[in-house]
Amino acid sequence: MDRQNLFSDAWDGDDEEDGTRHRVFWRPADARMTQDEQVACFRNAAAHLEPNGCFVIEVLVPRLQRLPPGERFQPFAVEPTHLGFDEYDVVRQGLISHHYWIEDGKVDVISPPFRYVWPSELDLMARLAGMRLRERWGDWSREPFTADSPKHVSVWETPAADAARA
Repeated sequence: MDRQNLFSDAWDGDDEEDGTRHRVFWRPADARMTQDEQVACFRNAAAHLEPNGCFVIEVLVPRLQRLPPGERFQPFAVEPTHLGFDEYDVVRQGLISHHYWIEDGKVDVISPPFRYVWPSELDLMARLAGMRLRERWGDWSREPFTADSPKHVSVWETPAADAARA
């Protein structure tokens, strides 16, 4: 993964009806392996947004409450064609998501690393980048975000033009 270019995967577009400009990024913020890289991701997003522009991400909530003390591994998929388990490093907020895909007698192994991050930490990163939390949901259908939500969709926005000048 090219960690130098935080937004190499992007799409730009305009809404022809109301002139709204969209910029969509799909490399997750938690794929940055350090807090500094995650803060840089937020700052880069804010730098590309117009006043009242929104930065929206979906992030999984780590299931640490299900991890017994002293354990590092937690299964999340046990199926005939897919085995998956997460490996936690609670000291460094690290997570490796191990996937074993089994098809036609072959096994494909993928183990991407992540740095898990809590919603409150993401809110602070947004504040450091000059944004504020606008909304947070438990999923894309805008269900409430609760302590039991396995993920969240969070929306941060940049200040209005007049507030930016003040």
